[in-house]
Amino acid sequence: MPKAKVHQEKPDSVDYNDLDIIYAIKEPCNAIKSKLVPNLAAAARQYGIHCGTLRNRYLSITQLTKQVHNDERLLDDSQEKVLVEWMQFLGAVGRPISR
Repeated sequence: MPKAKVHQEKPDSVDYNDLDIIYAIKEPCNAIKSKLVPNLAAAARQYGIHCGTLRNRYLSITQLTKQVHNDERLLDDSQEKVLVEWMQFLGAVGRPISR
């Protein structure tokens, strides 16, 4: 008789660069700083955020990936915007970028 397969569902991944998530984490951090909630655990329960995530952001242990890897980018925002506009222009005139 074959073994029963146990499937664990992977929890949905959270995009921590999403503005709604950023504001949802900043709000309890501001509440802790202004003493509206007594501690991190109470703020995590009240705002529905994982306590470890809130602690790491409050203590600045982790940062947004956009901030951390900003110096590793090859193009800055204005250069990237110009490149995208040029690629869209080439696509509009029938000369899409293929490689």
